[in-house]
Amino acid sequence: MSSEARDRSWRELENYEQAIAHDLRGPILRVTTFLDLLRRRSPDGLDDGALALTQRLEGHHAAMRDALARRRSELRELGGQLGEGSAPSAVAAAIARSMAAVVADLVGPLAAARADARDLIARLAPPDRASLAAIGRAHDRVAAYLDAFTSFLAAGRGGVPASSANLELELAAAIAARGPALERVHGCVRADPLPSLRIDARDVRLVLGHLLDNAIGAAIPGRPLVVHVASTRDGESWHLRIHDDGSGIPAAHAERAQDLLGRPEDRGNIGLGMGLATCRRAVESSGGRIELTPGPGGGTEICLTWPVGLVGSAS
Repeated sequence: MSSEARDRSWRELENYEQAIAHDLRGPILRVTTFLDLLRRRSPDGLDDGALALTQRLEGHHAAMRDALARRRSELRELGGQLGEGSAPSAVAAAIARSMAAVVADLVGPLAAARADARDLIARLAPPDRASLAAIGRAHDRVAAYLDAFTSFLAAGRGGVPASSANLELELAAAIAARGPALERVHGCVRADPLPSLRIDARDVRLVLGHLLDNAIGAAIPGRPLVVHVASTRDGESWHLRIHDDGSGIPAAHAERAQDLLGRPEDRGNIGLGMGLATCRRAVESSGGRIELTPGPGGGTEICLTWPVGLVGSAS
């Protein structure tokens, strides 16, 4: 067990606990504030039906707050039980179990809260709908975390399949799915001939999608984004390199950017910090590894490496 792997596992446990305590709980707490503001601004403007909906919304959010408090308490107890000498795999398994429980706890109350918020907004006069728009944004943020958690848990479950995934076809599909986003940043993706790879096609789709999303998010305003995808062989290893000419990630942040929920605070990052960790989970499940470095000439280069035994012929 390397000290680097052990240190990362504990950083990720801490990051995950902080996400539960702040990133997920924060939007839920803000909804209560918005509802209070709405009632104070419109003491005579809310009919019985609207008041009942606000009470139901508060009930849904109380259920989510209580669930998060319970899961955070469990994590703290677990941290004491595991101890810093625990294997990284044990820490990762504990995080995954908790993450699955959080999704199960929140998905129902969140769906009910979104439905009640839609019903409430239909009853309000236009001046009061701004509060409901803020509630919608809070719900969207929580939903984004649950979707990201679900995607993370699904990564790497397929193992090594008998057939190969065609990387050129999967890349083309990922590009097509992000057509409007690429158009907004005047982006283009240039790809060299790519081989097939004997890993789960769902993981290929997941990884390529996340990496393209990251590149699009790093596009520099006013400058067309260029993404280059290439493959090379080096002895018994095969590399897939994805380079973009966006804003890049400083070398000092490159390692922690791959951590679960690892977001450099000094970069104004409003993302979730889940994408690269999800890619790492998918790649490592098939015997590969992922590295992130500042790209030559700027931007970011992601290098995915697998044993040559998993690689088929070029397309």
